[in-house]
Amino acid sequence: MMIFIAVFFFNAVLIDYARVMAAKKQADTVLKSATRSVMSSYDTDLFQRFGLYGLENKNNEEMLKSIIEDRQQDQGLFEFVDLAIEEVEMEVPEERHLGHETIFTNQILEDMKYKAPVNFTLEVIDKFKPMALSLGEASSAVDKLQDIQTLYEQREQEIGHMLAQQEQAYDLIDQSMYRELVQENKIVDGYEGYVQAYYDDHQSQEETLDNSMVGGTDDITAQTTMHQYKQDANDQIKQLQALLDAHENSLQIAKEAVAEARHFNHQIKRRIQREDAQEDYKAVYHDQSVSDPVRANVDGRDAIREVEQSLEVMVWKQSFFDQLELRLEDQIEATSGIASNIEHFEQNYRQAIDLNPELIAESGKVTLYHETLQNDKQAMQTKLNAYQNEVHSLLQEQTEAIQEQEEGRSKDIEETYKQEGNEQLNRFKEWLENIKSIDEKRESFEQVSELAKHYKDINQNSRNLSSHNPTTFEAEKGDEAMGNAVNGMNQLFGQMIDHLNTMRDHLYTNEYLMERYTSFEPSRYEGISVRNMHEYTDIFDVQQQEIEFSLYGLSSPEGNLIAAFGEIFALRMAINTPNAFQYCTRAGHPLAVLACVIARSIQEAVKDVQSMIRGQSIALFPKTSVLVNYRDHLRFLLFMHSGRDRLYRMQALIHNSGIDLVQKQTYLHAKSVSSFRLWFLPGVMKAVSYTPLDQGRIEGNIYYIEKRSVFSYE
Repeated sequence: MMIFIAVFFFNAVLIDYARVMAAKKQADTVLKSATRSVMSSYDTDLFQRFGLYGLENKNNEEMLKSIIEDRQQDQGLFEFVDLAIEEVEMEVPEERHLGHETIFTNQILEDMKYKAPVNFTLEVIDKFKPMALSLGEASSAVDKLQDIQTLYEQREQEIGHMLAQQEQAYDLIDQSMYRELVQENKIVDGYEGYVQAYYDDHQSQEETLDNSMVGGTDDITAQTTMHQYKQDANDQIKQLQALLDAHENSLQIAKEAVAEARHFNHQIKRRIQREDAQEDYKAVYHDQSVSDPVRANVDGRDAIREVEQSLEVMVWKQSFFDQLELRLEDQIEATSGIASNIEHFEQNYRQAIDLNPELIAESGKVTLYHETLQNDKQAMQTKLNAYQNEVHSLLQEQTEAIQEQEEGRSKDIEETYKQEGNEQLNRFKEWLENIKSIDEKRESFEQVSELAKHYKDINQNSRNLSSHNPTTFEAEKGDEAMGNAVNGMNQLFGQMIDHLNTMRDHLYTNEYLMERYTSFEPSRYEGISVRNMHEYTDIFDVQQQEIEFSLYGLSSPEGNLIAAFGEIFALRMAINTPNAFQYCTRAGHPLAVLACVIARSIQEAVKDVQSMIRGQSIALFPKTSVLVNYRDHLRFLLFMHSGRDRLYRMQALIHNSGIDLVQKQTYLHAKSVSSFRLWFLPGVMKAVSYTPLDQGRIEGNIYYIEKRSVFSYE
């Protein structure tokens, strides 16, 4: 009997043990299944349109409880475990919504992890690879030519400054000093009057003493005449010395200008010798993600190298600057005789005005003084004439030497090309300025801009980074536009390499935008006029230019389009540059080639944009078969811009479509408490609760099981 009782208790324990294990398994399976069922009720509209998962805002907790109860009824193999649902709880953390940039970004990455790399390779790398080296060399050549042009103009400015100072110094002697010494020499011309005034004053003083009378007005007049003569004479001598000092100072400035010009000449030589790395372009060309490129029929590299080989003509020989300095020294030396003559003239003047009655009585002595001053004047005039002849020849030699250095350059040709380029650029800018929209659509952009700020505020604690994006087409001249174009192309290739190596998030986000968002349709704009604009109001809606808005975030329908077309124009300029070099090598001088390349690139870029406005596809590179359209260029622009603000605009655009991402939860935490009745010996079961009953509790003969389940779209 004891053995039977022991066996019975042992079997009873095993039976309840098996029922507990089955109950736990069933509770866990039911809760996880119910959790998955609830999370499968995601917003289908959000998924179909944007590929994102967000939980519908429904009575999800009641749904969870209902599903658990339904599943419990279907016990299957566990029919000996009659589970009862005691409690069901569901927690959806408020911060785990799609409005959070990290969750939003993660879902984008998940959606694009297979498609984005393929799209990027086929749509960007594969298209740019054949012309990568040409674009790199063209970019480098333009950058080098523009740097050299700046240095060239600075050198030219210094040479012009030198000539101006030389001519100013020449004019000081040739005109100002000649006038003081020859035409208006008050010392010589007024000396006889001074002697007569001295004599009259002396006579008047003697008569006054004899008659014991106070001097009259004649005395005052004579003294005034003598005082005025001395003052004028002293002023003239000071003026002559000042002219000599100014002459020397001008030539010293001219020498400094030569030194600066020599410095800029050295900088030109160094810039010609410095080779830009072009590493990003080479990396794209040699990238192994696509097959080896077929080199384009016309890539312009030979023409570019021909132009670069001709750059040495822009470096002037050091002997040229040495000769400039020697001529300046000669001009300074030419005034040495004049300076000594002026000093001698001043000494004779001082002696000539030191009169006394005895000298006045000896009229021959006074006459000798006068003749000495006249001889000094004649000697200085002779020196001045010699200076004029010598320095005039020096200036002529300087001018001829400079013209010889400029031989082969035609500024008229350069100006013609610059004018053509600027005219085309102004025409494009006028077209941009004429892009108008309906004012009623402005409100929708302002609303989306406010939504973008709303999402930015939500994510403020994570990070607050903003990227600068152009709002207007700012280039005033062709060379400025070309500089922007080259910088843009360098940036594009730099971003390509970053995407290939490390910048996965940016790449995937770009491709997500291209796949899920709308862009402006340029062909619809071509037929718009002021009269029929009301018939085309829909094309100015923010929902028709989502990619443009995500790029620039401007609160006006036309602002984002102007920014996009401006950057596309700059991109087309850079792309057309290699072919422009082929066309422009005939221009001759490197600076003329540069002006021609800029004008040609602008002209072709205008044609390209006009073709896209008509809805046509254009060749990505001139004379190649790869065709691209407006939307393809938007993809290129996306690689040139980064910044977290774009994510907020993307979220705002989804919100504007009627889906509030803040209300779309991505995380669910569920808990259930189930119970069933133990059949045998609750006390015994409680005694062995350490296993397998560690996840439950016993109250009387009721066993309670608590289970938790977590599910996330993140």
